[in-house]
Amino acid sequence: MANIMVTRNLHLIVNCEGRAGRFEINELNLNLEKTNLNNHLVEDLLSITAEQKNWSVFNVKAHPKNYYMYILYRIENGKITEILP
Repeated sequence: MANIMVTRNLHLIVNCEGRAGRFEINELNLNLEKTNLNNHLVEDLLSITAEQKNWSVFNVKAHPKNYYMYILYRIENGKITEILP
């Protein structure tokens, strides 16, 4: 079987300025068992996720609001193959 892992349940908050922060990462394998990813890979995922170009300001009645996001990165053989909201 190929070396397949997922980083699941990356929780974050996007603030009213469209900036991501307050990250929480749960590292799981395909059997949903806790695992540890390479630290460099985790840093890369956080860097990609934090890029402001990936986030928008969310307005409610013309007022910007904070919002929560959950992202799943599927990683196969060290490469991101899928990103799910």
